[in-house]
Amino acid sequence: MDPVLTSNPASAGTDVRNKGESQDAVVVSGNTATLALSDTSLVCVEYPAVVNNVDTMLESIGGEEGVSKTYGDSSKRLELRFRPKDPFSHPAYGNRYSSTNLLLRVRRRTRKGNSAETQISMEIVGLIGTTYKFQGMADFQYLASHNDPDGNQMSLYDKIILRKPEKKDFYDSPVPLFLPPPIFSRLDTPVDYYYRPDVLHSRETAMQSVLLKDHIIAPNRARRPNNAIFVNFDDKTIPSEPLEAAVMSWKKVCVHPNDVKAEQQLRQSKMDPVLTSNPASAGTDVRNKGESQDAVVVSGNTATLALSDTSLVCVEYPAVVNNVDTMLESIGGEEGVSKTYGDSSKRLELRFRPKDPFSHPAYGNRYSSTNLLLRVRRRTRKGNSAETQISMEIVGLIGTTYKFQGPWRSLWVRFGYDPRKTAEAKIYQVLDFRIRYGMKHGFGVNDMPVKPKRSAYHYSHPTTINRAVPQPASVSDITQESPSSSGPKPATAKYLLKDSVYIFREGMLPPYRQMFYQLCDLDVEKIKNIIHKNDGKEEVCDERDGWCVPHTADELRNIISGMIQQHVRVNRPASSTQKPLGTVSTEGGTVQGRNLLIGYFRYMDVFKGIPFAAPPDILQKPVPHPGWDGVLKTTEYGNECMQLNSFSTDVEGSENCLFLNIWVPHGSTVSTNLPVMVYIYGGGFLLGSSQSTGFLVNHLYDGQEIADRGNVIVVTFNYRVGTLGFLSSGDADAPGNYGLWDQHAAIAWVHRNIRNFGGNPDNITIFGESAGGVSVGLQILSPKNKGLVRRAISQSGAALCPWAINRNPRQHAEEIARKVGCPTDSGMVACLRMTNARSLTLAGTVDLFTSASEPIIQNLYLFPVIDGDFLPGEPDTLFGNAADIDYLAGVNDMDGHIFATLDVPSVNIPLLPTTVEEIRALSMAFSESRGVDAGIATFEQYTFSWGSNPSETDIKKTAVDLETDYIFLVPTQTALYLHSDHAVSGRTYSYLFSEPSRIPVYPLWMGADHADDLQYVFGKPFSVPLSYLPRHRDVSDYMISYWTNFAQTGDPNNGESRVPVIWPEFASSGHQYLEINSKMNSDSVKKMLKTRMVYYWTTVFASYPVVKKN
Repeated sequence: MDPVLTSNPASAGTDVRNKGESQDAVVVSGNTATLALSDTSLVCVEYPAVVNNVDTMLESIGGEEGVSKTYGDSSKRLELRFRPKDPFSHPAYGNRYSSTNLLLRVRRRTRKGNSAETQISMEIVGLIGTTYKFQGMADFQYLASHNDPDGNQMSLYDKIILRKPEKKDFYDSPVPLFLPPPIFSRLDTPVDYYYRPDVLHSRETAMQSVLLKDHIIAPNRARRPNNAIFVNFDDKTIPSEPLEAAVMSWKKVCVHPNDVKAEQQLRQSKMDPVLTSNPASAGTDVRNKGESQDAVVVSGNTATLALSDTSLVCVEYPAVVNNVDTMLESIGGEEGVSKTYGDSSKRLELRFRPKDPFSHPAYGNRYSSTNLLLRVRRRTRKGNSAETQISMEIVGLIGTTYKFQGPWRSLWVRFGYDPRKTAEAKIYQVLDFRIRYGMKHGFGVNDMPVKPKRSAYHYSHPTTINRAVPQPASVSDITQESPSSSGPKPATAKYLLKDSVYIFREGMLPPYRQMFYQLCDLDVEKIKNIIHKNDGKEEVCDERDGWCVPHTADELRNIISGMIQQHVRVNRPASSTQKPLGTVSTEGGTVQGRNLLIGYFRYMDVFKGIPFAAPPDILQKPVPHPGWDGVLKTTEYGNECMQLNSFSTDVEGSENCLFLNIWVPHGSTVSTNLPVMVYIYGGGFLLGSSQSTGFLVNHLYDGQEIADRGNVIVVTFNYRVGTLGFLSSGDADAPGNYGLWDQHAAIAWVHRNIRNFGGNPDNITIFGESAGGVSVGLQILSPKNKGLVRRAISQSGAALCPWAINRNPRQHAEEIARKVGCPTDSGMVACLRMTNARSLTLAGTVDLFTSASEPIIQNLYLFPVIDGDFLPGEPDTLFGNAADIDYLAGVNDMDGHIFATLDVPSVNIPLLPTTVEEIRALSMAFSESRGVDAGIATFEQYTFSWGSNPSETDIKKTAVDLETDYIFLVPTQTALYLHSDHAVSGRTYSYLFSEPSRIPVYPLWMGADHADDLQYVFGKPFSVPLSYLPRHRDVSDYMISYWTNFAQTGDPNNGESRVPVIWPEFASSGHQYLEINSKMNSDSVKKMLKTRMVYYWTTVFASYPVVKKN
């Protein structure tokens, strides 16, 4: 083994592997063995329970998919649900730690009858580089049950969980009230609530406990106990004394006679019977209702104490304190403690050598507590020890209370006091309130005006536990009061809460999304009138409304919700016409778009119809726009470029068509430095526009959903198509590629101007589908875009598609020239440029009458060309230009279906069989360039799996597979291989989209047809929700998340959006790809997409000699 090893486990594994003598475990009899370090990387989960069933254990942490998903995102914690299918089972969370442990497999073999002859076999199974530890354990398993009149426990799961569609009777049937207590919420520190009264959390008693064998946390990891008692509403009795464990804990610290006396006096003190569990609120509540605010000094053995309004902070200092000043300095002084206390997400830092920069801090966790701090003074007259005065003051509660459920859940109740029997306890009842969201309430889930306490998915350490801070109460200094002449100086503190955030008043927001208000803390006159409506007339106390009138809780929630909505409306900007960007300066002049309010403090600036080039001349490259005076209103789409209509009988669009559109999302402030996504539409280079088709104002290529959900700027633009965009004479007279030059001009304009719209010109992603996907591939291969594009996405189209390049442009140009009456000699191009655009466009018609022997793809010809300028060579030789560009590409699993239905119409007709001869003819047509032998080989390749009696479905699907592979899949995979091989810093990703088509007339075996992915990428399931099912919204969410994450970081897994499955790079082991659909899980990551067909077309088929066409 190397004499020096790195501390990095992955690196260590690599180093030793590369230099080790052997990769197999070496088995040696005797006392020594030489082991080779395995290259297997493992993840360890320290499971906090006894595992009897591995499958059940794995299910509780989300299965392999859940663990893989969590492991793929280092910011996430591992969720553990002991009952995964129970919605009331709150998860525990395991923190992630780096580790350098080895997992060994050790076998010991002893020969029968001779124990001295022993062989030990050891093997390193793998290196554990990551460990998940559940340090925040609590008993989250509060079962949904109810006690029936006979005292038996009755499960409520079938009554409160909707397992299948139910009729109205199900919803109208009465159900016992089930309220999980708030104490069963996520905790960050192990706490033992002593539900096992016989188990004591000390090392001595735990070691003797018979339950120790099932307590896998072990006594050495036990934390400070919390000796609480919980009482359910339907329990018949209430506790009158604390748990034995609490008594024992008190005895350990109660060692002085004065402590014993103080305890006795405290129990006799006058104190409210019900206290809130919130310390600050407790001070407020009891202050308002206490009989006296001054400490009462009494000689003798009794005293009446008032609860102080001082909120104190206790630091359990982990060392002997010899000097208070030095101790205070080690925790940051009063200022440091105050600053940490003001932010509930922070932990207290302790540095034993504060001035030493190499002194690493220890961290103190923050806990809520309900202890009383007593100041006790004993005064004895000199010479007369019998004359003693005892002065006690509550400076700032010990085991005198229990926890009650029902209307008083989460509160501390004095032992022996039953709030169900005393109507005076009404004011202490708890109202469980959660802020309602939805656009009818003024804000959606993504625009909630109050942040959650803490996210389960994002946390940081060591100094924070990532708990969102509530709206803070103000802190101020208070003046020192002079001592009272009647008694000792009252307790003071430098920092006090002026008001509790747990008191609700009109015109304020709650500090958290879910609150547990006491009725006495609802400081609104209208609410008070409802609460006290039946004062003096209370007869029945029920679990839902306590001593109040029935349905009071619901009425109070409605009132509070209405007040919050009013608060939101008052604080919202005046109208949706507010324009965060206002007018924007561009190189051509000033533009002004439209500002839309799309959510709570979420806006979208939309600019439509911005000219990015001058109106183009026929068969000429685009030139910069001359500009305009004043402010250009850009609120409507510009003209689409001239093209044939759907029936090729007329034209639509205009020559003046080079316009682009921009969607810019904003939050409460104007966005800056956002990633930019530029979309290039498809349409076979014959048709299409930047908005595409749509119903009313809902256009397919509307960028609002992508921009809003992915927090990116979206740009779409027009480019010339058909004859005006791609006719080429094959020489310098009319080199062609005018549509590609339009695309380049738009990308360059975005790069020069997008910063003024809040975009990052150095983070531009171009993406497109079909011909747009081909265009994306050609744009990143062209040297003209060097430095303009950072990332690219090709959907169902790549630069190597057989239809991406026109191999005989001169012949097609002459055909068009003859149609419009132009010569085909040296004067052809001059004549064509003088011909009107409409005639040229009509001359570029396509023959739609196709068959298996003459497929539609071979009738198209107005494509890009190798012009020696924009494309200086064959596309497969230009991938070095994309070496530093991140590239993501893929296809739909049945992309060729729409073409197969034109070439072989029987594919879509259930009662009409598709013949074997049609498959043979299609194979021969696609193989025409390599001759008859190649056609036969293609047919055999695609019918290999048929067997002797193929079904109708097999034959029809073969036609679709053949068209899909030849037109889209194989060229895209080849482009991915080439990009990966030439990449320097660029990353490569591959996908297969397989969500079944939504077109109802398609066969049941149908997958994703050509262009089926566009509706999901552009968020149509969200913008037109009634036309889609929930699973379609899932697919749309997945695709937008992957696409926009990729635009932000170059990695589809990392960005602002969560993704369902980690997408590996294509260049990783096995050329992996991601299958995208509504049922994504760990099995969605696959390898070697159709490798056999890719090999056939790129190697076997390509080995046949080229046959010239007559």
